[in-house]
Order: sequence, then structure tokens, then C-alpha cells
Amino acid sequence: MQEFKYKYGDKPLEGYTVQRAAGRGGFGEVYYAVSDSGRQVALKEVQNYEQIELRGIKQCMNLKNPHLVTIFDVRYNDKGKPFVIMEYVSGMSLRELLKESPNGIGTQKTAFFLREIAKGLSFLHECGIIHRDLKPSNIFYENGYVKIGDYGLTKAISTNQHSGQTITVGTVHYMAPEIGAGCYDKSIDIYALGVLLYEMLTGQVPYFGASPAEVLMKHMTAEPDVSRIEEPFARVIKKALEKDPAERYQTVKQMVEDVFGSEHIRNSVSQFSAEELSIVAERVAKKVRHTESSKKEESAGMAELGEQLGRKIGIIGDKIVRNITTPANARKGAVVDTVTGGQRGLLALLIICVMSLGVGLIYGEALPGLLGFFMICGLLTSGSVAIKRIGNGDNYAVELFSTELKNVAEKSKEMPDEFINSEGNGITQAFIDYAMPLTGGLPKTYFLGDYPRV
Repeated sequence: MQEFKYKYGDKPLEGYTVQRAAGRGGFGEVYYAVSDSGRQVALKEVQNYEQIELRGIKQCMNLKNPHLVTIFDVRYNDKGKPFVIMEYVSGMSLRELLKESPNGIGTQKTAFFLREIAKGLSFLHECGIIHRDLKPSNIFYENGYVKIGDYGLTKAISTNQHSGQTITVGTVHYMAPEIGAGCYDKSIDIYALGVLLYEMLTGQVPYFGASPAEVLMKHMTAEPDVSRIEEPFARVIKKALEKDPAERYQTVKQMVEDVFGSEHIRNSVSQFSAEELSIVAERVAKKVRHTESSKKEESAGMAELGEQLGRKIGIIGDKIVRNITTPANARKGAVVDTVTGGQRGLLALLIICVMSLGVGLIYGEALPGLLGFFMICGLLTSGSVAIKRIGNGDNYAVELFSTELKNVAEKSKEMPDEFINSEGNGITQAFIDYAMPLTGGLPKTYFLGDYPRV
């Protein structure tokens, strides 16, 4: 996973200190930060499509509504990079709530969220602004309020059918069919709200696909399956997801009124207690804190592992230096201290090889596949080259290398016997056959040196 640009303690913008990363989107990275005076904020560095993002931000700068995440200011750092300073919402997102309830959050909570989201969305539309990227990760719940965030991606409503803004943005599972043709008006927000309504009730979006193009095609041609959704929600979803914008609800208010026109929905929401969501929010927060704590412990464990491997490699390195610089007929006598630059480079390769194997043996199952792939590549390439070149026809380097690898394996996690031959002085064909599929199909001769193998 790509690392965030800033870490705890960094000051990317004068007067603000990063506490942790909060998220990443198509336009940049968001951080939880604290000002010098102690104010908690969300700090967003705009990294892509700068002019589009800042143009949207300027339209929303002075909007004030309890159902919108407040945008405070836009400032530039000493390198000329723009940062958007926003209200920090500590509550859970709708996405986190849906993760807690994979089969949907129920009709009562769904109706509550629909009504509260509609309050913020209607306000935006009344101000002549559309959101254009409405999705669960942009909806937050905090202290009894549902808030809409990331509306810097907004665009002023125009009477023109086609937008002068050529870049299509938004999340494909929530995009109305007409967006592909460059049509942007408030009906695309109503369409996205229909997708949200479907997802809150079922736990999944109405259209899936193996590629963005396939999902978009289903938005344009397929009908949502509402057979397992009760009324009035099924009827409302079908109307909100009409392919023709003219057939949809013309305002968010109409959509909400159609849902709350049913007496049992009104009665249900009237009995809804926001404390229930607060309890869920606290449970989600505990999970987040536990995850962050686990990451810190894992990081500390990796640091300890690195220290242990460092000490081990230091011992191995000392042995190898002593022996590769000693003629075969003088190994039991005085050591000749003549290490050439080439030998030092090969020694470095050998150390990388030993460290790669050690980490791989201990954490192989837990680390991502790509990292494991590079470890195997490091083992095969640097190991075979080091053995071939350092050994220089003398099997002593081979024996030393294999013995030390086996020592590392025994101290960390048992290395399969079939990977080292019975004499302990070579890598077997079984190891090669195991590792070769992980190398991406490169020729076997690229990896193998002239060293003993079974």
C-alpha cells in the first residue's frame, strides 16, 4: 500500500502539526492535525487536479449548515502547495457503520440517515451547488448530527447540458448514467442517494462488475434488483435510479417525502434514539484504536526483529570476510586482510540475501505477496551471484553460506529439509522448483550459479 506523504509530528503547513493520516482520495491526502493554538482540524493537501478542486472549494467556503463539514480556509505552504483546512469530524462514517452491519443497517436507521443526509444535500442544491461524489465514506455521524463531507468536489449548477469541466470524477458505483456524457445537475446527486439507500438496506451496491466500464454499463442498461426490499423503499429506489433524469425525483425533498409518506416509517423513526448510533460509533472507535495499537506493536516487533537480524548478520559478515579473504591453503593459519571493492559489493549482496530469507521465514505468511516476491528474488539473485563469484571455484564459500542460512532458519522458523542438501553445502532443486514460479517466469539461468545442488 502506498505510504502517506506526511507522518506524526510533520508540519507541512505553518501553524499545523500532523497527528495521523485520515484518508486518501482522487484529489489528495487528508490528515488529522492540530493547530499551534490547539484546534483540531482536517488538513487536506491538494495533489491532483488542483484548479478543479480549488474552484469547487471557493464556491463552498462560506457555506454554513450543521449537516455539512465546515471548510475554514485554503492556504499555501512555503513550497506553494495548497492545503484545505476543514472541520475535523471525530465520529464514524457511514462506510464504517456499514462494515459493522454487512447485511444492511435496517429500515429505521436507513430512514433516519436518508432524512438527515437530505437536509445537507437540499441546502447545497438551494445554494446552486451539487456534490457529485456522494458515497458512504463522505457521510459522517457525530453528536446526533449527520454531516456531508468532501463537497469541495462540487460544481456550480449550470443550465448548459455539457460541462466545461472535462475531467469526470466521482466513484463509479454511485455515478449516474448521464455523467459519462458530461451532464451534471442535481439529478446525479439524487441518483447517488438512491444507490446509498439501496446499500443501507442491503449492505451492497446495486451494480457490481469486474471493471469500471462494466459497472458503468450496468448503470446505463440494468435494472436494480429490489425484490427483497420492502415498500416504500423498493419503489423509491427504482424511481431514484431511473436511467432518464426526467423520470427521477426532481428534488431531494420529494424523495424523502415519498419514504416518510408511509405511516409505519414515520412512527419507526420517531421512536429512533440517536444513542443507539452513539453506542455503535464508540464500538467502531474502539476498533480503530485497537487497530492503531496493533500497528504500533507490529512496528515495534519488526524493529526488534531488525535488531536481532542485524546482530546475526554482523556475526555472519565477520565470518565471511575472514574466510573469503583467506586462501584455501591458509585458512587455519593467519588471516590475509585484503578485501577488494568487488568482494565488499558481493558481501553486501550476501547480507541482503540472508536478511531477506530470515524475514521471509519469520513473517512470510503475514507479509503481502509482493514483498514476499521481492524477498525470493533477492534470495535467488544475490545468493547465486554471491556463491558463484565469491566461491571462485572453491566450495568453502558455498558451505559457509548454506550453513549460516540454515542457522538463521533454525533460530526463526524451521526451513524445509528438502531445500538444503544432506551435506548442508548447497540449495536443492526442490527449493528452485518452489521459488521459480514466484519470479514471474524469468529464465532459470538468470538465477542459477555454478554451485552444488541436488
